[in-house]
Amino acid sequence: MDVLLTNPATDEVSRSFDEFWNNIRSKPANKLIRKSSVDHELVVKSRSFRHGFQIPNGKEYVKAVSQRLHLMQDRAGDIPFFWTESEVKFDSPTKVKKPRDRYDLMWSTNMQPVIDKLQKRLVIVTPYFVPGDAGVEFFRRLRAKDIEITIVTNSLESTDVPIVHSGYAPYRKELLDIGVVLYEVDGREKQKLEKDSLRSWFASRSSLHAKLFVFDDQTAFIGSPNFDPRSFYENTEIGVSLHSSELAQVLDSALTDLVSQDAFRVMKEDNSLVWIKGDEVFHREPGASWFKRASNYLMRFLPVESQL
Repeated sequence: MDVLLTNPATDEVSRSFDEFWNNIRSKPANKLIRKSSVDHELVVKSRSFRHGFQIPNGKEYVKAVSQRLHLMQDRAGDIPFFWTESEVKFDSPTKVKKPRDRYDLMWSTNMQPVIDKLQKRLVIVTPYFVPGDAGVEFFRRLRAKDIEITIVTNSLESTDVPIVHSGYAPYRKELLDIGVVLYEVDGREKQKLEKDSLRSWFASRSSLHAKLFVFDDQTAFIGSPNFDPRSFYENTEIGVSLHSSELAQVLDSALTDLVSQDAFRVMKEDNSLVWIKGDEVFHREPGASWFKRASNYLMRFLPVESQL
């Protein structure tokens, strides 16, 4: 999910850039990277690579790439744009050295006016979702105002960071009890990954990565933050609020198609969780092996939620 901005929003992005890279914690790369002599083997291989562009197959490849780029350029004019007011939100680079209660340094504080105006519906798309007690209470207050809440996140099988899922899983039943609608992306692999490393045993080709909030079909926020403690307190994030009902409705429609085709609806049945997608019903994490389920359950006992 990408956003293309122009002035005055780009001036704010530039200001954020300047704040970060003029900060005392920023260091020139040549101060951090140890200089080394040129690797002879690398030079030999790079010559071989350049030579590949001179052989017939190499020329055909370069030609095909060039044609593809021209085709993309020709089609750029067909992309629909939504011209609207936008506001760039970003964390201060000093946030990481300050106490966690310095909310004035956080992007999330700047979203409060939009949250205060919520009347009907909030949609959150976040790959890493760890609400914590504070997040559950936030959703509870919104539900008390009869505001619909829909959350789309990764399933255990689709996430690329299983320990984050262990921080999210214990809150599912409580969220469902207060009326939050939960969807988890179907991570069952259509094309099997090569299990050639430890990390690949926990990885999925179908992982959700976009971060998106939609408020009342009126405003969209697209950026880098997830809904988790790390985004709120540890990382420095940036995003943009787009005040366009047309864009918000297009995104909402696209999300409706996404969850109907590529996600499980998580629900409660006799105090147990069930995952439903079309005619499929699962009574345990869909697609996840017993080893992944067991190891993820054990991760819940690690005292690391505040860092997830």
